[in-house]
Amino acid sequence: MFSDHQPRQERHTFGKNSQVDHRKKLRQRLCFGFAIFLCAAFVIVLNPSTFDYDSSALVFWTENSTTSSIGSQGSINNGDDNHISPSLSAVEAKIPSTNYNVSSSTTTTNAQIELLRPTGRTVYSYVRGDRSGAAIQDMLMAHAYAFSKGQRYGGACQRREFPDHVIQPRKELLQVLGLESEMPFRCSPTGKLMNRFKYTQQDTGIFNTPNYLEYMHAVMMQKQPEYQQQLPKRPKQITVHIRRGDITPCRPRTNGFPRYLPNQHYLALIERYKAKLAAAASRDSTDHQQQPMIQVVVYSESETFEPLDEFSQKGYDLRLDGSIDQVWKAIAFESDVVILSRSSFSLVPAVLSLPSKTTIVYTPFWHKPLAHWDDMGTLDPVLMNTTLTEFRRLKKTCPDKSERKRQEKERKRNIKYS
Repeated sequence: MFSDHQPRQERHTFGKNSQVDHRKKLRQRLCFGFAIFLCAAFVIVLNPSTFDYDSSALVFWTENSTTSSIGSQGSINNGDDNHISPSLSAVEAKIPSTNYNVSSSTTTTNAQIELLRPTGRTVYSYVRGDRSGAAIQDMLMAHAYAFSKGQRYGGACQRREFPDHVIQPRKELLQVLGLESEMPFRCSPTGKLMNRFKYTQQDTGIFNTPNYLEYMHAVMMQKQPEYQQQLPKRPKQITVHIRRGDITPCRPRTNGFPRYLPNQHYLALIERYKAKLAAAASRDSTDHQQQPMIQVVVYSESETFEPLDEFSQKGYDLRLDGSIDQVWKAIAFESDVVILSRSSFSLVPAVLSLPSKTTIVYTPFWHKPLAHWDDMGTLDPVLMNTTLTEFRRLKKTCPDKSERKRQEKERKRNIKYS
């Protein structure tokens, strides 16, 4: 009897041992996989630039679609992807980041560009569907982040095809600045795109990367000769950008800031900087009796919550619904003082203007100022309190919610069929 059951018991014991061995091997594999994960995490923490691509933003292209999408934008140099990104310390030692000479010759400018140009791998971002100012600001941040890592910026890729009336104005704005070849609309041959969180994490602080603005100024001077022209006899110019249109006191705040700035705010800043320019001109002039010529140019939109007649009555040059190219050209090249609105549209050319030539007047909002700008939040808290009081007064005059919805529908209908 005993001998009959023995084989079954042995077979049963062998099965248990097999299960134990299988579980042991599984635990070993899990421990090994976890160890690899910890090592990879450790590498990322030590060197986050190793993983600059956003795996969620992969774009898969067929051979035909890649040819049609990239071929229209220009050829892509595939060799750059295999270069190792050098440290910027060697470049920083050669070129100081301050006291940049605007009147450099073309030869010096070319040498400056080649010396500062990154030689690492080529990286790409994707095209945002926002308005032109915000979309180009996103490209500029990606460009600056790539520069900070010693990498080349290959361009912004359209993950979905945008119509020409969306992309073409952006190309024209970049041409005004002379940056159309530095910041093209182009896709990566591998389909990999930069991690947007990384290059926007510092906000406008990424533009403080050593030598970055000097490099961009050199590129702009090479493409736009007027950028380095000094015209001492021309009238001093104050350029004002007033963002209106769909921006009203009735709209909700953006990141804690009301987007609308009242007329009173701009008028007060214009008077302040007119007085500053006049005082500076009288100090530099031998004829102290002669009043300096100061031209005030105001760019805005005809659709506005407050009438803009006050600016015309004061003799200012009010330009409504004009060419957006001209606004950027005036801010980047032609102005002695630029008064910004709470908008990326005026922020981008202001970032690229020369600090030695142009004073940028900044009103606090969700994008931070550069170090050399005149920040009204710090320089004049009284003005900011007055502006907030006026904003609250205007907000009380807003129509009720149902009427605002009707007006917004009517505004969009007019835009669609205009």
